[in-house]
Amino acid sequence: ILSMAVIGILLVGGAILLKGEGTVVESAPEVEKERNVLAVYGEGMVSIKPDIAYINVGVETLDLDAKKAQDLNSETMGKVLEKLKSQGIEEKDIMTVSYRVDQDIDYSNGKRKVLGFRVYNIAKVTIRDIDRVGEILNIAYNAGANNIDGIGFDVEDRTSAYQQALGLAIDDAKDKAEVMAKRAGVSIKEPSRIYEGVQHEIMRDEMYLTKQMLDYRVDAGSVPMQTGELNIRANVTVEYKY
Repeated sequence: ILSMAVIGILLVGGAILLKGEGTVVESAPEVEKERNVLAVYGEGMVSIKPDIAYINVGVETLDLDAKKAQDLNSETMGKVLEKLKSQGIEEKDIMTVSYRVDQDIDYSNGKRKVLGFRVYNIAKVTIRDIDRVGEILNIAYNAGANNIDGIGFDVEDRTSAYQQALGLAIDDAKDKAEVMAKRAGVSIKEPSRIYEGVQHEIMRDEMYLTKQMLDYRVDAGSVPMQTGELNIRANVTVEYKY
């Protein structure tokens, strides 16, 4: 028994028409694949001395009365910041990064006992005279700071160093391409495409100081600092035709 529904297939100009269903399915156009392309990855790195430092200077206070804990914290932090400003730290280089009030509770012995309210106030301080980092840290501590969250070194303007690293990355890619082409028995032409990789943040050397460490180091004098070097990296992908 023949089916009463007849479906015809007609190819018209690259499209497949299904008669009886009113559906047109476009055939996939052929994509011309690029051939004879050598893609290489290049990386460049420049090491430079840091010229700026960041320290997180904080004050932590505790009192059974929340307002007293806040008032004491505000007073102490004010003294610390004023002392830093007297040392040449500008207003724009001091920024509050954290302020919170926590309730200290002791649950030992199956009982809930409120020990007090703990207030944290932390400011990020930028030091542009990197040789004074240890001195500034010492001054902040003596003014009342009892929470030094971290010390980091960086470069204020990394543009020039990054551009140097980018040039080295291009050179690295070219050297690799020439070695690979020679080994494969072909000759490369000028680059057809160049892709810049994602810039990576500079890894800062950080030091975390507890109050006990600060007590020891301040008693011994100014806190010693070694800034070391920072590595700025750039990477590229270069495509050569051959």
